[in-house]
Amino acid sequence: QAESLIARFLSDSSYFFVTMASGFGTKGGKEGRCFSLWMDFSECMSDTSEPNKCFAKRDDYLECLHHRKEINRMNTISRTVTKQAETQREKTYEGAWAIFNKYC
Repeated sequence: QAESLIARFLSDSSYFFVTMASGFGTKGGKEGRCFSLWMDFSECMSDTSEPNKCFAKRDDYLECLHHRKEINRMNTISRTVTKQAETQREKTYEGAWAIFNKYC
């Protein structure tokens, strides 16, 4: 039953993202940074009977608004760099002790 409710929700374009929060950009311009993506998504939703076809446009619009994929990617890179630095630090520390023990 939940699946049919979700399908009905997604298929009813009047239910789904009817308007943007505003039509203005942050610097007073006529369009915000994601407006063109919103218009593409909105047009897709009004032209199709299958909302599944518009998921890519919806994802692009939501990424423009929230930058979740970008943030996740930056966090992954940061974790990798930190882990590599810790590994290198451990190797350097172990190497220093090996040299110390060899000569002392």
